[in-house]
Amino acid sequence: MLNEKGIPGARRAAWDNVRVARILRNPVYVLADEDVFWYYKSKGLEITQSLEAFKGLFACNLVGKRKASTGDYTDASKQKLSLANHVGCISSELFLKCQYKIENNRQLDRSMVGKYTWLTGLLKCKSCGYAVKVNKQGDQLFLVCSGRSNLKVCDESFYIDIRELEKSVAQSIEDMAAQCPSQELSPDDHDVISAEVLAIEGKIERLVGALAECSDVSVQYINKEIERLHTERLQLIEQKSAASKRKQANEISSLYFEEISFEEKKIVASFFIEKVLLSGDTAEIIWKV
Repeated sequence: MLNEKGIPGARRAAWDNVRVARILRNPVYVLADEDVFWYYKSKGLEITQSLEAFKGLFACNLVGKRKASTGDYTDASKQKLSLANHVGCISSELFLKCQYKIENNRQLDRSMVGKYTWLTGLLKCKSCGYAVKVNKQGDQLFLVCSGRSNLKVCDESFYIDIRELEKSVAQSIEDMAAQCPSQELSPDDHDVISAEVLAIEGKIERLVGALAECSDVSVQYINKEIERLHTERLQLIEQKSAASKRKQANEISSLYFEEISFEEKKIVASFFIEKVLLSGDTAEIIWKV
Protein backbone atom coordinates (compact mmCIF):
# COMPACT_ATOMS: atom_id res chain seq x y z
CA MET A 1 0.00 0.00 0.00
CA LEU A 2 2.82 2.41 0.89
CA ASN A 3 4.58 1.64 -2.41
CA GLU A 4 1.37 2.14 -4.39
CA LYS A 5 0.87 5.56 -2.75
CA GLY A 6 4.46 6.56 -3.50
CA ILE A 7 5.40 6.96 0.17
CA PRO A 8 9.16 6.37 0.42
CA GLY A 9 10.76 3.91 2.81
CA ALA A 10 13.65 4.57 5.17
CA ARG A 11 16.80 5.17 3.10
CA ARG A 12 15.17 3.64 0.02
CA ALA A 13 12.44 4.66 -2.36
CA ALA A 14 10.40 1.50 -1.72
CA TRP A 15 9.17 -0.53 1.25
CA ASP A 16 10.01 -4.23 1.57
CA ASN A 17 9.89 -6.93 4.25
CA VAL A 18 13.30 -5.92 5.64
CA ARG A 19 12.14 -2.33 6.34
CA VAL A 20 8.97 -3.54 8.05
CA ALA A 21 10.87 -6.14 10.10
CA ARG A 22 13.29 -3.51 11.39
CA ILE A 23 10.38 -1.45 12.72
CA LEU A 24 8.76 -4.47 14.37
CA ARG A 25 12.03 -5.41 16.12
CA ASN A 26 12.93 -1.89 17.23
CA PRO A 27 12.54 -1.28 21.01
CA VAL A 28 12.48 2.47 20.40
CA TYR A 29 8.67 2.24 20.56
CA VAL A 30 8.13 -0.06 23.57
CA LEU A 31 7.05 0.93 27.08
CA ALA A 32 10.05 -0.80 28.65
CA ASP A 33 9.24 -2.66 31.88
CA GLU A 34 10.83 -5.58 33.76
CA ASP A 35 9.62 -8.10 31.16
CA VAL A 36 11.46 -6.18 28.43
CA PHE A 37 14.56 -6.01 30.64
CA TRP A 38 14.63 -9.80 31.14
CA TYR A 39 13.85 -10.49 27.47
CA TYR A 40 16.99 -8.63 26.35
CA LYS A 41 19.00 -9.88 29.33
CA SER A 42 18.26 -13.45 28.26
CA LYS A 43 19.69 -12.63 24.84
CA GLY A 44 23.02 -11.70 26.42
CA LEU A 45 22.89 -7.96 25.74
CA GLU A 46 24.68 -5.41 27.88
CA ILE A 47 22.03 -3.24 29.61
CA THR A 48 23.27 0.11 30.88
CA GLN A 49 20.56 0.66 33.54
CA SER A 50 19.49 -1.55 36.44
CA LEU A 51 16.27 -3.55 36.55
CA GLU A 52 14.69 -0.97 38.87
CA ALA A 53 14.86 1.70 36.13
CA PHE A 54 12.55 -0.28 33.81
CA LYS A 55 9.22 1.06 35.05
CA GLY A 56 7.18 0.74 31.84
CA LEU A 57 7.38 4.42 30.91
CA PHE A 58 10.35 5.12 28.64
CA ALA A 59 11.33 3.38 25.41
CA CYS A 60 14.75 1.84 24.66
CA ASN A 61 17.67 2.42 22.34
CA LEU A 62 19.51 -0.62 20.94
CA VAL A 63 23.01 -0.12 19.56
CA GLY A 64 25.16 -2.73 17.85
CA LYS A 65 26.52 -4.08 14.59
CA ARG A 66 23.96 -5.36 12.08
CA LYS A 67 24.16 -7.87 9.24
CA ALA A 68 24.25 -5.97 5.97
CA SER A 69 21.92 -8.45 4.24
CA THR A 70 19.08 -8.68 6.78
CA GLY A 71 19.52 -5.85 9.25
CA ASP A 72 19.61 -8.33 12.14
CA TYR A 73 21.92 -7.56 15.04
CA THR A 74 24.89 -9.94 15.19
CA ASP A 75 27.01 -10.65 18.28
CA ALA A 76 24.79 -10.17 21.36
CA SER A 77 27.79 -9.46 23.60
CA LYS A 78 28.58 -6.36 21.51
CA GLN A 79 25.06 -4.94 21.68
CA LYS A 80 23.93 -2.37 24.24
CA LEU A 81 20.42 -1.58 25.39
CA SER A 82 19.65 1.61 27.29
CA LEU A 83 16.53 3.49 28.29
CA ALA A 84 15.71 6.38 25.98
CA ASN A 85 14.65 9.88 27.06
CA HIS A 86 11.29 9.65 25.29
CA VAL A 87 8.09 7.88 26.33
CA GLY A 88 7.21 4.64 24.56
CA CYS A 89 3.92 4.03 22.75
CA ILE A 90 3.64 0.21 22.48
CA SER A 91 2.84 -2.00 25.47
CA SER A 92 5.53 -4.47 26.51
CA GLU A 93 3.00 -7.31 26.18
CA LEU A 94 2.29 -6.53 22.52
CA PHE A 95 5.96 -5.84 21.75
CA LEU A 96 7.16 -9.13 23.27
CA LYS A 97 4.38 -11.13 21.57
CA CYS A 98 5.65 -9.68 18.31
CA GLN A 99 9.26 -10.64 19.09
CA TYR A 100 8.32 -14.23 19.94
CA LYS A 101 6.23 -14.54 16.78
CA ILE A 102 9.09 -13.23 14.63
CA GLU A 103 11.50 -15.69 16.26
CA ASN A 104 9.12 -18.64 15.72
CA ASN A 105 8.48 -17.65 12.11
CA ARG A 106 12.17 -17.11 11.26
CA GLN A 107 12.91 -18.27 7.72
CA LEU A 108 15.96 -19.89 6.22
CA ASP A 109 18.79 -17.65 5.07
CA ARG A 110 17.99 -16.63 1.47
CA SER A 111 21.62 -17.21 0.50
CA MET A 112 20.89 -20.95 0.69
CA VAL A 113 18.03 -20.72 -1.84
CA GLY A 114 18.32 -20.85 -5.65
CA LYS A 115 18.84 -23.56 -8.24
CA TYR A 116 20.50 -21.81 -11.17
CA THR A 117 23.67 -20.48 -9.53
CA TRP A 118 25.50 -20.98 -6.25
CA LEU A 119 25.93 -17.19 -6.09
CA THR A 120 22.21 -16.75 -5.36
CA GLY A 121 21.70 -14.55 -2.32
CA LEU A 122 25.02 -12.75 -2.87
CA LEU A 123 24.15 -10.94 -6.09
CA LYS A 124 23.06 -7.33 -5.55
CA CYS A 125 22.27 -4.43 -7.87
CA LYS A 126 24.87 -1.72 -7.41
CA SER A 127 22.38 0.99 -8.41
CA CYS A 128 19.54 0.28 -5.94
CA GLY A 129 20.94 -2.33 -3.55
CA TYR A 130 18.19 -4.90 -4.09
CA ALA A 131 18.84 -8.57 -4.85
CA VAL A 132 19.56 -9.75 -8.37
CA LYS A 133 17.52 -12.76 -9.52
CA VAL A 134 18.51 -15.40 -12.05
CA ASN A 135 15.71 -16.18 -14.52
CA LYS A 136 15.79 -18.97 -17.08
CA GLN A 137 14.31 -18.77 -20.57
CA GLY A 138 14.97 -21.87 -22.64
CA ASP A 139 18.67 -22.63 -22.20
CA GLN A 140 19.56 -19.02 -21.41
CA LEU A 141 20.06 -17.52 -17.94
CA PHE A 142 19.30 -13.84 -17.38
CA LEU A 143 20.14 -11.58 -14.45
CA VAL A 144 17.29 -9.32 -13.35
CA CYS A 145 17.24 -6.63 -10.65
CA SER A 146 14.38 -7.32 -8.19
CA GLY A 147 14.18 -3.58 -7.52
CA ARG A 148 13.25 -3.21 -11.19
CA SER A 149 11.03 -6.28 -11.69
CA ASN A 150 9.25 -6.33 -8.30
CA LEU A 151 9.28 -2.78 -6.96
CA LYS A 152 9.67 -0.63 -10.12
CA VAL A 153 12.28 1.57 -8.43
CA CYS A 154 15.31 0.79 -10.64
CA ASP A 155 16.08 0.77 -14.37
CA GLU A 156 19.36 -1.20 -14.26
CA SER A 157 20.05 -3.92 -16.87
CA PHE A 158 22.85 -6.52 -16.71
CA TYR A 159 24.97 -7.90 -19.55
CA ILE A 160 26.93 -10.51 -17.60
CA ASP A 161 27.40 -14.23 -18.32
CA ILE A 162 26.63 -15.87 -14.96
CA ARG A 163 28.74 -18.94 -15.79
CA GLU A 164 31.79 -16.82 -16.57
CA LEU A 165 31.23 -14.92 -13.34
CA GLU A 166 31.07 -18.22 -11.44
CA LYS A 167 34.37 -19.38 -12.94
CA SER A 168 36.10 -16.15 -12.00
CA VAL A 169 34.75 -16.20 -8.45
CA ALA A 170 35.58 -19.91 -8.01
CA GLN A 171 39.20 -19.32 -9.02
CA SER A 172 39.51 -16.40 -6.61
CA ILE A 173 38.07 -18.50 -3.76
CA GLU A 174 40.49 -21.37 -4.45
CA ASP A 175 43.43 -18.95 -4.47
CA MET A 176 42.31 -17.44 -1.16
CA ALA A 177 41.56 -20.83 0.42
CA ALA A 178 45.09 -22.02 -0.38
CA GLN A 179 46.44 -19.20 1.77
CA CYS A 180 44.41 -20.19 4.87
CA PRO A 181 46.80 -21.51 7.55
CA SER A 182 46.07 -24.89 9.11
CA GLN A 183 45.75 -25.01 12.90
CA GLU A 184 45.81 -27.78 15.49
CA LEU A 185 42.37 -28.43 16.93
CA SER A 186 41.07 -30.53 19.79
CA PRO A 187 38.14 -32.54 18.34
CA ASP A 188 36.18 -32.30 21.60
CA ASP A 189 36.53 -28.55 22.23
CA HIS A 190 33.32 -27.58 20.43
CA ASP A 191 31.16 -30.18 22.22
CA VAL A 192 32.63 -29.41 25.65
CA ILE A 193 31.97 -25.69 25.27
CA SER A 194 28.40 -26.36 24.08
CA ALA A 195 27.74 -28.49 27.17
CA GLU A 196 29.12 -25.78 29.45
CA VAL A 197 26.92 -23.14 27.80
CA LEU A 198 23.82 -25.32 28.27
CA ALA A 199 24.70 -25.86 31.93
CA ILE A 200 25.04 -22.12 32.53
CA GLU A 201 21.76 -21.40 30.74
CA GLY A 202 20.09 -23.94 33.04
CA LYS A 203 21.47 -22.16 36.10
CA ILE A 204 20.25 -18.78 34.80
CA GLU A 205 16.77 -20.21 34.13
CA ARG A 206 16.55 -21.58 37.68
CA LEU A 207 17.71 -18.28 39.19
CA VAL A 208 15.16 -16.30 37.16
CA GLY A 209 12.46 -18.68 38.36
CA ALA A 210 13.52 -18.12 41.98
CA LEU A 211 13.28 -14.32 41.77
CA ALA A 212 9.53 -14.24 42.37
CA GLU A 213 9.88 -15.88 45.79
CA CYS A 214 12.89 -13.95 47.12
CA SER A 215 13.40 -11.10 49.53
CA ASP A 216 14.87 -7.77 48.41
CA VAL A 217 18.32 -8.82 49.66
CA SER A 218 18.13 -12.15 47.86
CA VAL A 219 16.98 -10.46 44.65
CA GLN A 220 20.07 -8.25 44.64
CA TYR A 221 22.30 -11.29 45.10
CA ILE A 222 20.51 -13.29 42.41
CA ASN A 223 20.69 -10.40 39.93
CA LYS A 224 24.45 -10.17 40.45
CA GLU A 225 24.81 -13.94 40.03
CA ILE A 226 22.74 -13.88 36.82
CA GLU A 227 24.94 -11.10 35.42
CA ARG A 228 28.07 -13.08 36.32
CA LEU A 229 26.71 -16.20 34.61
CA HIS A 230 25.74 -14.16 31.51
CA THR A 231 29.32 -12.85 31.28
CA GLU A 232 30.70 -16.38 31.60
CA ARG A 233 28.22 -17.63 28.98
CA LEU A 234 29.23 -14.94 26.48
CA GLN A 235 32.92 -15.76 26.96
CA LEU A 236 32.21 -19.42 26.23
CA ILE A 237 30.19 -18.52 23.13
CA GLU A 238 33.14 -16.47 21.84
CA GLN A 239 35.44 -19.46 22.42
CA LYS A 240 32.98 -21.71 20.58
CA SER A 241 32.82 -19.29 17.65
CA ALA A 242 36.61 -19.10 17.46
CA ALA A 243 36.89 -22.91 17.49
CA SER A 244 34.30 -23.17 14.69
CA LYS A 245 36.19 -20.61 12.57
CA ARG A 246 39.48 -22.49 13.05
CA LYS A 247 37.77 -25.72 12.02
CA GLN A 248 36.30 -24.07 8.91
CA ALA A 249 39.69 -22.62 8.01
CA ASN A 250 41.29 -26.08 8.20
CA GLU A 251 38.60 -27.62 6.00
CA ILE A 252 38.68 -24.81 3.43
CA SER A 253 42.48 -24.63 3.09
CA SER A 254 42.47 -27.86 1.05
CA LEU A 255 39.49 -26.84 -1.08
CA TYR A 256 39.07 -27.88 -4.74
CA PHE A 257 36.03 -25.84 -5.63
CA GLU A 258 34.90 -27.68 -8.74
CA GLU A 259 34.85 -31.01 -6.88
CA ILE A 260 32.33 -30.02 -4.22
CA SER A 261 28.54 -30.14 -4.54
CA PHE A 262 26.24 -27.29 -5.57
CA GLU A 263 24.99 -26.78 -1.99
CA GLU A 264 28.55 -26.87 -0.63
CA LYS A 265 29.57 -24.19 -3.13
CA LYS A 266 26.81 -21.94 -1.74
CA ILE A 267 28.10 -22.42 1.78
CA VAL A 268 31.74 -21.78 0.87
CA ALA A 269 30.83 -18.72 -1.21
CA SER A 270 28.86 -17.23 1.71
CA PHE A 271 31.89 -17.87 3.98
CA PHE A 272 34.19 -15.77 1.76
CA ILE A 273 31.85 -13.23 0.12
CA GLU A 274 29.77 -10.44 1.64
CA LYS A 275 28.07 -9.58 -1.70
CA VAL A 276 28.64 -9.22 -5.44
CA LEU A 277 27.62 -5.82 -6.82
CA LEU A 278 26.44 -5.88 -10.44
CA SER A 279 26.17 -2.95 -12.82
CA GLY A 280 25.81 -3.23 -16.60
CA ASP A 281 28.59 -5.59 -17.68
CA THR A 282 30.74 -5.31 -14.55
CA ALA A 283 30.83 -7.18 -11.23
CA GLU A 284 32.50 -6.05 -8.00
CA ILE A 285 33.12 -8.65 -5.28
CA ILE A 286 32.98 -7.45 -1.67
CA TRP A 287 34.99 -10.01 0.32
CA LYS A 288 34.56 -10.88 4.00
CA VAL A 289 38.25 -11.73 4.30
